[in-house]
Amino acid sequence: MIFLTIFLLIFTYLFLSIWMRRRTLPPGPIPLPLLGNMHQLAFKMFVKKKDFAESIRDFVKEYGSVHTFWFGPLATVHICDYPNAADAMIRKGASFSNRELPYLFDLSRKGRGILAANDTHWLEQRRFALHTLKNFGLGRNIMEERIMFEFDITYADEEQFFALKAKLDRLFDDFELYDLLLNKWTMRIPFLRQRVDAMLKPQNDIVKFLQNQVDKRKKEIADGTHTFEGDGEDFVDAFLIQIEKEKQSNSPTSFDETTLAMTLLDLWTAGQETTATTLVWAFAYLLLHPQFDPDRYLKGENIEQHVIPFGIGKRACLGEALAKAELYLIIGNFLLRYGISADPNCMPTMIPQSVMGVVRKATPYNIVFTRS
Repeated sequence: MIFLTIFLLIFTYLFLSIWMRRRTLPPGPIPLPLLGNMHQLAFKMFVKKKDFAESIRDFVKEYGSVHTFWFGPLATVHICDYPNAADAMIRKGASFSNRELPYLFDLSRKGRGILAANDTHWLEQRRFALHTLKNFGLGRNIMEERIMFEFDITYADEEQFFALKAKLDRLFDDFELYDLLLNKWTMRIPFLRQRVDAMLKPQNDIVKFLQNQVDKRKKEIADGTHTFEGDGEDFVDAFLIQIEKEKQSNSPTSFDETTLAMTLLDLWTAGQETTATTLVWAFAYLLLHPQFDPDRYLKGENIEQHVIPFGIGKRACLGEALAKAELYLIIGNFLLRYGISADPNCMPTMIPQSVMGVVRKATPYNIVFTRS
């Protein structure tokens, strides 16, 4: 009886707390304590067999294009039309530049890098990354030459690359939407703590590899086997130079080797995984729908704004120019060099690999390349 009373008191407190917060938020489905609206999302996805996007569209029909959805204890406001998105992210961008991050991001990143950073740290690191990448050719014609150089496969570091790629795949494959329910209190439960440790191990392994590469570069600089001028030869050189500049200024700074490792992780994972996933989907669509209408996103002389793959506003993807060039050159060159066809024994499908995955990956399929 005592435990039931305590449970009811806690449940009532949590429910009232959510109810008070909802008064200041846009309308949305009624959440439950701890679960939020995850049970309603699960019903649509597992019972009604809808994917995540279709499920959210149902909420849009019922609650409007701006509504609140609770991922467990985390309240999120969904903006599902371009005019409101542009108003919030561009015209009022300064008010929406920070991110409310899931507990796992805070646990693993500690606010370092770019993706999981906020406030001054985020602004400083994003500005530096954008400036440095532009200095090394981002958004200029020289970047196309580098992409095409890497398009012609080399095997020198193939084993090491695919080992890291496998860890990255595990990192994204293991993370599910329901992991957003995790918080510092659930970490006290042994089997949940074990799950978190297992999920974060691939990331920790990649970070350790990156830190070893930075240490190797520092050793090469110290013994004179690696020399450079100006901003250096690559992003690591530029960042190490900036660390030394900040040390001399004696002012508070976000530039240190831990941040360098996290920023490298962000640039590599965000750039590599998103492009690879898009390419796999692109070829699936080409195989299933070889005839397509290139004018489908045109509305008169204007472009339809309902697709925003790189985000908008202050948090827009800083690698947008590179990603567009990569997709254009890689897909175009594959189609120029090869004929492509589907393997009837392993056809592509529009059904994603996991309905609850954070990354919407295509179900694995085979593709046959024939030299043109």
